Amino acid sequence: MEPKKRALKAGVVLFQEGDPANSAFLVVKGTIAIQHKSAKGPKEIARIFSNEILGELSFFDRRPRSASASAV
Repeated sequence: MEPKKRALKAGVVLFQEGDPANSAFLVVKGTIAIQHKSAKGPKEIARIFSNEILGELSFFDRRPRSASASAV
């Protein structure tokens, strides 16, 4: 599988909690917010910045995404 570059505008969702995982991501530039569903609505639990990787846990364990990720 060859790497693909994607440019995301603020608010665009990279993946949703519960989605199947078939890839991991490297943030080249910018910030990604990680959110988890809660009884009171989505709660931001982390931010991923340039040169950080996200989505690798679900990619390797082949379980559904445990949180959502969107561009900030």
